[in-house]
Amino acid sequence: MLVELVNEPRPYSWGDTGSIAAWRSVPPGGEPQAELWWGTHPGSPARVVGASPKERIFLSEWLEAAGHSGALPYLVKLLAAARPLSLQVHPTKAQAKKGFALEDAAGVSLHSRQRNYTDTSDKPELIIAWSESFEALVGFQDLATMEQTLNSIESLVAEVSLTAALRDAVEGGGESAILWLLRDSDAHRVLASALTEALEGAITETAREDESPTGSLARVWELVVPHFPGDPGILVASFLNYVALAQGEGVFVPAGIIHAYLKGFGLETMAPSDNVLRGGLSDKHIDREEISAIVVKEPTPAELFVPRDVSPGLQESAPPGAPFRILHATDGVESLGVQGSGPCVVIVESGSHTLQDGDQKCALHQGLAYAWLPEAATASLRGAGSVFVVVPA
Repeated sequence: MLVELVNEPRPYSWGDTGSIAAWRSVPPGGEPQAELWWGTHPGSPARVVGASPKERIFLSEWLEAAGHSGALPYLVKLLAAARPLSLQVHPTKAQAKKGFALEDAAGVSLHSRQRNYTDTSDKPELIIAWSESFEALVGFQDLATMEQTLNSIESLVAEVSLTAALRDAVEGGGESAILWLLRDSDAHRVLASALTEALEGAITETAREDESPTGSLARVWELVVPHFPGDPGILVASFLNYVALAQGEGVFVPAGIIHAYLKGFGLETMAPSDNVLRGGLSDKHIDREEISAIVVKEPTPAELFVPRDVSPGLQESAPPGAPFRILHATDGVESLGVQGSGPCVVIVESGSHTLQDGDQKCALHQGLAYAWLPEAATASLRGAGSVFVVVPA
């Protein structure tokens, strides 16, 4: 059984105006379209297309009527960033349960801007680039690269006293540097302002194209500083690993890894949680003390997540500990291997396809997403283009 899903894009200020509209083959609107959600999360629940707009029911209701839980164990989003998202960390399940209970006991409303934990779930997430390039920051640099980053900052900020504490922290090792960067003080703001002032007009096209760590740092500053001048988050961003995903490549972000998506369009799949602790580059609630408590306090390489080949034209991404796996079909597939898996979400990146599920034949088209309850022992896919199928783990 397969049904078409519908939802409205989220107009967050960092979103772009064209990527989601182009995928849907509709004219771009005037406001940003940052995210499009396909799931049962109450923040933006998807609906099932009916004979008329009035007959559209929530996906959760459709699932319950079909004898399943009304809550999907994952959330699928299209994410279109024209400028950087906040620096953020997601907790483990144990940290989420503890934080949620403490905030409840303290009487912090679930709707308060000061709330860190809105549920008791972790939020592992995998982003797969749909644009030609998707740029992100993921995890703290190793010590050798931190030293290069510090040297670059010192070469720009001539006043030695402004960078002395940062140098002491870096020379103290990874954890020392990370904890210093995540603090909030006048010294951090003064250094961030001095760096912002020094960078005005200093980032060149030549530096941006340089593939060395210094070139990557110039690209990070080019993307971040104009939007957040003087923000101490600039210092944190400078010491994170810069990642540029090519189309089709992905990066997995487990609990505790600090990250920020900078620019690009992609498919993001995660546990259905809203637990986000922010450490800068945002006008939302920032809790540096809490983020320092849960962040992984050691350098962490940002590695591309490599899917495994299942069969010709079919790959699978199954991140460790995530409540989902993702099938990616780029050609005709005799068997998707989803029998008995539970509710799936199908997103057509490009092309037109036919899904054969037993006696049922369903046409799939670019710009649409579907909820699917596999019925037959095997299900096949015909067509040319790119289709993603999100399956419960």
